[in-house]
Amino acid sequence: MTDVTRQRGGAYSRRTISRRVATGMTGGLLAACGSPSGGPSAPASPAGRVGPGTTITYLGNHNQAEAQLIEPQLLAFQGMFPGAKAEMTNLTSGYDQKLQTMLASGTPPDMFRTGGTSWAQLANQGAMAEIGPRIKRDKFDLSDFIEAAVQQYFWKGKHLGLGSNVGYSLIYYNTASFRESGVPEPSDDWGKSWSWDEFTESLKRLAKRGADGEPERYGFTDVGEYHRLLVTNGARLTNDEETRTLYDSPEGIETWEWMYDLVHGHKVAQNPLTHKDLSPANAFIQARAATWVKSTATGTTQLVPQRDLAWNVAPTPRGPRLRAEKWIYGGGSAWWIATGSAAVDATWELLKHLESPEVGKSFALGGFAPIRSSVLHSPAWLRSDQPPASKRPLVDGLKRLLPFPKLTNWATFSKAIDDEVQALWRGERRGREVAQRIRQATDPLLAEHQRAIK
Repeated sequence: MTDVTRQRGGAYSRRTISRRVATGMTGGLLAACGSPSGGPSAPASPAGRVGPGTTITYLGNHNQAEAQLIEPQLLAFQGMFPGAKAEMTNLTSGYDQKLQTMLASGTPPDMFRTGGTSWAQLANQGAMAEIGPRIKRDKFDLSDFIEAAVQQYFWKGKHLGLGSNVGYSLIYYNTASFRESGVPEPSDDWGKSWSWDEFTESLKRLAKRGADGEPERYGFTDVGEYHRLLVTNGARLTNDEETRTLYDSPEGIETWEWMYDLVHGHKVAQNPLTHKDLSPANAFIQARAATWVKSTATGTTQLVPQRDLAWNVAPTPRGPRLRAEKWIYGGGSAWWIATGSAAVDATWELLKHLESPEVGKSFALGGFAPIRSSVLHSPAWLRSDQPPASKRPLVDGLKRLLPFPKLTNWATFSKAIDDEVQALWRGERRGREVAQRIRQATDPLLAEHQRAIK
């Protein structure tokens, strides 16, 4: 039986998924009890780790389309272990606060999920159980995993998590808007991606305004995802030592100036100040925006269910100062087992199930960006019966992936940047001044991060 209720604002409350399925297994199963320290418990079969009466709680931060892909896999997992339960709480808002509250109160979920930027603080606090010894114990094969799904989730030499998806920036575009405006569709070759100038000129032709001067269709939406745009001009967020921010580098300043012009000069980009009234996702889905920058990890799952929307994907545009080989911002999200879980080994079995090739293909069919190479190149991800028509950007961008920074105070760090960028959206300050103020606001936060990790 599955009980699903929704709260206001689209957030899901707890989904209790409880189903007993006879599978012919014997009843002599041991109750799973993971080690609170996160180390592997005594060797046992998977059945011995997930015995009758075991309850595994999962806190997720999926969009609604992703949540609908996760639920059947929790049911399938329960079918493998009679008498076990999986309880899923999926929040589309207030997730970080909920997770922090649960961790601080000593009542963590057994498993949780974070994006690629927010986990370092939790890892530095010891919130995640180490999975490296379990991988070794169970001979869990990682050879098929995309590198970013594994290597970026180590902290101080310990392997703590595995990717739930591997996403990176793409330009999603409305093919009908391109045809109507007479704009040629962009190349799907990352080596021949459009330049900033080509992109800007296309946006000028795609944008539409009514007789009252108000935008009827934006050329571009989600300029608020400025990190995805900064790296396209070769701007790095910090130096390699993470002791100095680089938002005010020549590459960074030029990008801030370009974004200012897209919003206020050319007036082709949706101003982020309007996002509360019309989110970038809705602007694109409703054909109110012709192009949208988003990650494969979230954009594709949101668009696959939109059967009446004509869309395709293209590489992000290249800035004039770009010289680096890696210039696609991303990394995806990861699954973690809480150190304080009372069922660490049972939760590890759930994590292995969700990371399996079969489940990966099921996720990919719904647009969930793969974590395995075999799935990435499979028909499940490169489906011929649904958009996007251009499959190449969904695969080749990984070669240029520049993973998110891992700062222990990322939430404070990113808020400090966003506070300064508001003046750019309001048209009060241009890019150079905003960049300099960001540097002044964030360098002390990098010093705070250095103290935290030492």
